[in-house]
Amino acid sequence: MGDNTSIGIMCYVNGEMKKGLNGVEYDCPPVKCMRVLLGINYEQFHARLCKALHVDCTTEYLKIICRYPNQLHNAIHYQPINVNDDEDLETMLQFAVEQGRSFSLEFYLEKNNLSDVQHSSGFGLEDGVCETQSTIIESPSCPVHQEDIQDHTTPNHVHREEIRCQKILSPIHRELSQFDIPPASTELDPQAPVFDDPHTGEFPQLAGDDDDPKINIDSEYCDDPEFTEEDVCNECVPDQIFTEINIVEAVVTDDDHVARGQRFLHEDFYKGQIFGTKADIMKTVKYWHIEKHVAFIVVESNRSVWDIKCKVHDQGCKWRLRASKSKRHGLFKVTKLVTPHTCVYHGLSQDHYNLNKGLIVELIKNKIREHPETSGSELQSHVTDRFGYEVHMNKIWKAKKKAIELVFGSWEESYNKLPKFLNAIRATNPGTKFEWKTYKTANPSEVIFHRVFWAFGPSIESFKHCKPLIQVDGAFLHGKYKGKLLIACGVDGAHSVMPLAFAVVEDENNDSWSWFLLCLRKHVTQRDGICLMSDRHPGIIAAVNDSTIGWTEPRAYHRFCLRHIANNFQAAKKNMTAKNLVLRAGYQVEPYKLHKCMEDLNKLGSDFGSWFADCPFEKWTMAYDGSRRFGFMTNELAECFDYLLKGARQVPITAMVRLIFCRCVKYFVNNQTETAAHTESGHIPMMHEDEWPEYKFPHVLPDITKLRTQGRPPSPQCGKQRCGKQRCGKCRQEGHNKKRCPNDAQGQSSNA
Repeated sequence: MGDNTSIGIMCYVNGEMKKGLNGVEYDCPPVKCMRVLLGINYEQFHARLCKALHVDCTTEYLKIICRYPNQLHNAIHYQPINVNDDEDLETMLQFAVEQGRSFSLEFYLEKNNLSDVQHSSGFGLEDGVCETQSTIIESPSCPVHQEDIQDHTTPNHVHREEIRCQKILSPIHRELSQFDIPPASTELDPQAPVFDDPHTGEFPQLAGDDDDPKINIDSEYCDDPEFTEEDVCNECVPDQIFTEINIVEAVVTDDDHVARGQRFLHEDFYKGQIFGTKADIMKTVKYWHIEKHVAFIVVESNRSVWDIKCKVHDQGCKWRLRASKSKRHGLFKVTKLVTPHTCVYHGLSQDHYNLNKGLIVELIKNKIREHPETSGSELQSHVTDRFGYEVHMNKIWKAKKKAIELVFGSWEESYNKLPKFLNAIRATNPGTKFEWKTYKTANPSEVIFHRVFWAFGPSIESFKHCKPLIQVDGAFLHGKYKGKLLIACGVDGAHSVMPLAFAVVEDENNDSWSWFLLCLRKHVTQRDGICLMSDRHPGIIAAVNDSTIGWTEPRAYHRFCLRHIANNFQAAKKNMTAKNLVLRAGYQVEPYKLHKCMEDLNKLGSDFGSWFADCPFEKWTMAYDGSRRFGFMTNELAECFDYLLKGARQVPITAMVRLIFCRCVKYFVNNQTETAAHTESGHIPMMHEDEWPEYKFPHVLPDITKLRTQGRPPSPQCGKQRCGKQRCGKCRQEGHNKKRCPNDAQGQSSNA
C-alpha cells in the first residue's frame, strides 16, 4: 500500500484520562480532527500536531498517547499506549489502515514545558523533551484508585536515550529500583523443553510464567528486522498506565456465559497484535483454539518469549505463533504468525488438549468463591456449557482444589493465620471466647494443630435469654486435611436456630467430645437444667456421664434425637413397618398410647421391644420427657445449621471460620432487621411472665355471689325468643302441641 493512504486522526487535549467500562476514556470531546499520510514519521507527526493545536515547539512539547482498540469476543476494549518513536507511530497507523478508511485513531495529547523536562531529566538539550506526570482519575461508572504516575529514564538506557533525546526523549522508562524484579540467574528453569511429542509434557500454568531467561531466537523464523534479541533480553518495566488495564480480562471474563458452540473470538490473530501480559495471550490463544477445534503445543516458553505451533505439525499443518515482550513498552507482541490451520484433528470429540487445569480454574473460581460446596458434576456441566467439551472428572477435581487455594489461600498458611484471625474477632466482638489445644515440637516457636474451640460473644450473650436447650452434632471436613467440625446450637424465642459454639477436632471420640462439652460449659453457659440433645454417639454419652464435665442431672438432662433412634433401630432390625411404629411411639404424648405402640411393636418381632432395654423412655419419647425438649424431638436445629456450613467445610480452616462468622453475623443482622420492622409497625412483643414489672395493687378475690350452682347450665338459646302460651301447630289452639292434639282423630287411631 502506498504512502498516499491517509488515516483519520482525532485529537484530545486539556482533559484527563480515566478508566471506564470499555477501558481508558477522555473526559472532554476532541478539539481537532485531521488526516495524516501513512508514511509520516514521528517528528513530522509531532510538528503537525503542534501546528494544529497552536503549541509553541520552542517552549512546549506534546506527549502523545494513543487510545488503542482491541476487538476480542465481539467487544472493543481500549488501552493507552504511548507513542514515542517511528515504530510506535507506524504500528498505530498500520492498524488504522487495516480497519478501513472510516476508522479514525484517537490520540490524547498532554502539553508539557521544556524547562520542566530538562530540569527533571538532567539533560541540557535545547530541543529535548522528557516525561512528566500523567494522571488517571476515577470514573463514576468504574471507580479506581487515583494515583500519579511519574516516569524516569532508566539508567541502563542512558546512552541510547541521549541519542534519541536530541529530538524527543522516550517517556516510557522507569527507575528499575522501584520494582521487585528477580535476577535472571535465579529464574533459570531447565524444565522448559520443546514439546515435540504431543503426549508428553504439560503447558505452563495459566496464571504464571516460566521465567527462564534463556532466549533462543531462530533467525529464519523471527523475520521482524526491528525486533532484535536485545529488545527481548533488555528488561524494561512498562509505565503503570499500561499495566493497569487488562485487555483480555476485560473482554473474556470469568462470568461471561457462552453457550455450547458460541464463538469465543470472532477475529483471527494478526502480526503486530499487542497483549498486556503473557498470561493474556496464553488465555486468548487457548480460547481461540478451543473454539476452532484445533490444538497447539509449546515450542518455547519463558519470561519474554512464547512460541507455539500446531499439535499435528508432523502431519503437514504449518500454523505457528511467536510472541515476545518488547523493551519499548513492556507488552507482548505477536512477532511471527503462520496461518491458517490446515489440519483436521479428530481427537477432540470429548476433551480438548489445550483445555487444561489452568483454564478451568479461571472459569470456575468465581463459582467456587460464591458456592464452595458446588459438586464436581455441576462444575463439569458448567465447563461443558462454556467450552462445548466434556472434561474428565479427574481434571475437574484437580481444578476445583486449585481454585479453592487460589480463592481462599494455602491450606498450610491458613492454619498459621487462624490464631491472629480469632484474636481479631475477639478484639472487635467483645465476649468472644476461644481455646486451643496443640502439640509441642522441637522448635519452641512452632506447634502442631490439634483442636480449637470458639464461640462468638453475641451468641454467648443471646443464649442467656433463650430456652435452656442445646443441640450438638458433628460433621466431616472435606479438604486437604482430615478433621471434624463440632457444632452446638440453641433455639430462640421464635423457635429459630441460634449458633452457639464450634470446634475443629481430629475426630469424634470420647476425648474430643468431652473436651468440647467442657469448653461449652466453661465458656458459653453455666445454667442448670439445660436439655442437651444429640445422637447416641458413644463419645457424647461418655462425656455426659462424666460428673466432672458438668452435664449430669440435675445440671443437665440428656435426650436423644428420635430420628437417630429410629434409624439405628432400622439398621439393626431391617423392618420399615417397625421403624414407623417407633417414630409413632416417640411422638405420643400420653403414656398409655406409647405402651400400646410398644405392644404392637412386640407383635412384629419378639426381640423388637428388648432393643430399647438400654434406652429408657425418658431419653427418646415425649410422654416421659418431662417437658425438657420444648417439643423438639429431633436434632433438626444443629443439622440444619450444619447443612448451611457445607460449603465452609470444604475450604481452608481460616476461611472456614471466616465464613461461619459471616453467616452468624448475617443471622443476627436479619433477626435485628425483622424485629426492628415489627417494632416500628407497632407490634411490641410481650415479655415473659417472669419479667413482668411489679405493680402495687390489693389482692383481688372473686365475687362469691356469682358462683354457679352445680349441674349442667341451662342453654341460653332455649326459650329465649318465646313469649305467650303454647299453641298447637295443627288446630292452632292453645294449651297443647301437635303431638297431643285432641282434635287429631287420625293420629289417635294410628297410635291405638
